[in-house]
Formats: sequence, C-alpha cells, structure tokens
Amino acid sequence: MNGEAIKPTPKTVRICGVVYEFRLDFNALVWLEENYLDKQTVNGVEIVQPGDYMTDLQHGKLRAARAILYVGLMASLPDGTTIEQFGAMLNSNEIFAMAGNLNQMLSKDLPEAKDAPGEPNPSEIPGTGPGSTTSEP
Repeated sequence: MNGEAIKPTPKTVRICGVVYEFRLDFNALVWLEENYLDKQTVNGVEIVQPGDYMTDLQHGKLRAARAILYVGLMASLPDGTTIEQFGAMLNSNEIFAMAGNLNQMLSKDLPEAKDAPGEPNPSEIPGTGPGSTTSEP
C-alpha cells in the first residue's frame, strides 16, 4: 500500500461565506488525542482523562463536533486561531449543518478495518484463505 492510499480526501466547508479545507489527517487525530480531555472534580481534586470524542459525537455533543471540525480545519484557519475563537466564528445554522454532516465526512477519511495498514488480509496469508488445506497440529 502506498502513502496515497491512506491520505484523507480534502473537503471544503463554508463558514461565514469563507471556504476552508477540511482534512482530518494524522496530526489532527493526534491533536484530538492530546487535547480532547474530560475533566471532573472529585473531593476537591481535578481529574483529567482522555475524552472519547467519537462517542461524544455520536451522542450529539456539540463540544465533540466543535473539536473535530476545528482540527479538520486547523491547517486552513488563520495562524494562531484557538478552538474558542473558531467556535465564535460559527453561527448556529452552520454549527448544526456541519455537525450533521460530520459523520459522513469522517467515514470517508478513516480507513475500513480491512484496509488498515499492518493488518494482513487473511486471504493473502498462505494457508489461511478459502479452500486452504492446511490443518492445525
């Protein structure tokens, strides 16, 4: 598999009349992993854990939609734009329209399990495909 096969396909998103490129690449996923955190206070102590942005998105949490949109657009936003500044750029119509299209946009970028690099296809492993006559000892 060459590198072109796993590069995300850029999409365009219009925010306040300006067209931006949405690309959920490796750096964007790493940013989410490092910055999308769940914080809670227990007995006066703040506990910070990695957040599950995909589950939150499936449950309709706008926080997750904003974070995923932000990282997907980060490379085409003006330098230094924070996630809070990005959220302030959006009007309510744009928020709900983009959040609704987010799952569709994501499904086109993320590889299917059978296409994941490093995972061999069973039909390509000698002795494991259909019609194999190899038996286990």
